[in-house]
Amino acid sequence: MILHKERAMFLELVDVLTLENKDFPYRFFTSRENHIIYVYRGSCIISSSGSTMQISASGILFLRTKIRYTLCCSDEERCTVHVLRLCERSVPRGLDIFALSSECQMLEDFFLKKPPICILGGREKLHVTIEELIYEYRQKQMDSELVLQHLLTVFFLKASRAFAGAGAPSGVKYVSAAKDYIARNFDQPLSVPLLAKHLGISRSYLEAIFHKYGRRTIIEHIHGVRTDRAAHMLTSTKESVTDIAYASGFGSLQHFARIFKMNFGCTPKEYRKKYAVLITSDLPEKK
Repeated sequence: MILHKERAMFLELVDVLTLENKDFPYRFFTSRENHIIYVYRGSCIISSSGSTMQISASGILFLRTKIRYTLCCSDEERCTVHVLRLCERSVPRGLDIFALSSECQMLEDFFLKKPPICILGGREKLHVTIEELIYEYRQKQMDSELVLQHLLTVFFLKASRAFAGAGAPSGVKYVSAAKDYIARNFDQPLSVPLLAKHLGISRSYLEAIFHKYGRRTIIEHIHGVRTDRAAHMLTSTKESVTDIAYASGFGSLQHFARIFKMNFGCTPKEYRKKYAVLITSDLPEKK
């Protein structure tokens, strides 16, 4: 969604789809709609533009207009996913997004800066508001339209607050979250686009704030974490250099050797030989 100050913009909840295992794979094109995807039970995989991500229970995604995506159940356990379809209107029906954004800079930033697929799960207890939206939409009681408008207001204010972060500058929080993810997944394939999707922000924004607060590029940080892990293994195990390279997250021995020498000023074998005193005879030999 792009906010145009020369015209009004309204969002109306027009449908709530509930998908069970038998309904997958589910394919959709958002067109002029914004979608809220809420994983109520189990976990699912969303694919869009050649990339995929897995969303577990209570996970929430917000998709802007003109997005093609596919939802698949990620395991054999029971999976339930709710898809809330919000249609953009130019007539006064639903929530007046422009008026609300004019009163809240944080909300305007959310609509202008969020990526096409924004991850919101696990923050601000958004699942509670979504479940209230689903209930109110399906019950269609007296004054339901007014209640739905109120609940949508609450949802977007919570979503924008989750996106912006609270307390410390949002950039610092995203950098910390990125470093934490790298530390926990250094032995898995990592890339800047993958990190950006995990955090729910754009790649360019992530690269900019990481360089600002991290004092080095994301790739340099990943290499640093991996070579630090490799150095520890070289001096505390009798694993082969090749095995250590792969266990540290490198895809090839050549790449590992080049990055290691760049960071430590010597080859992995030279490093091990220099600090061989740390490898005691009590350590098991690799068979």
